Amino acid sequence: MSEFPQQTRHRTAMICVHKDALLVCWFRDPHSGREFYVVPGGKIESQESARECAERETWEETGYRVRVCSKAVTTTRYPFEWAGSVVDCVTTWFVGTLTNPEEAPAPVADADFNLRTTWLALGEIPSAFAHHAHIGEMVTKLVELALEEGQ
Repeated sequence: MSEFPQQTRHRTAMICVHKDALLVCWFRDPHSGREFYVVPGGKIESQESARECAERETWEETGYRVRVCSKAVTTTRYPFEWAGSVVDCVTTWFVGTLTNPEEAPAPVADADFNLRTTWLALGEIPSAFAHHAHIGEMVTKLVELALEEGQ
């Protein structure tokens, strides 16, 4: 099998740090049952910019409103196994911040594979994202950027 399969998914990912923690979701793969952390994000819909997608997906998956706050935007490509297939992911990564840090999250009515939203202590990032080296590397890099920018 080639490194990248035929199915390509153009998507976004949002890095949101607040009070020394990273906003994440706990997902369960519907095929394998494997559970793991992800940062909010998802498929870019037609007539939607990558930025709009990152903000919308974060709201849908976590109940938190965020806004992109960094000028640094990175796009990477990597294979990801999901639901019994390997998907060619082209991900545009953003750093964002809560629009209202005092506001409680809205109830989440997302897909069944999204089990919960939580704030992950920054020191747990390496082990929490050990399931995918590229994603772990990007999360670490962008969390460092967020901290440098004072997010």
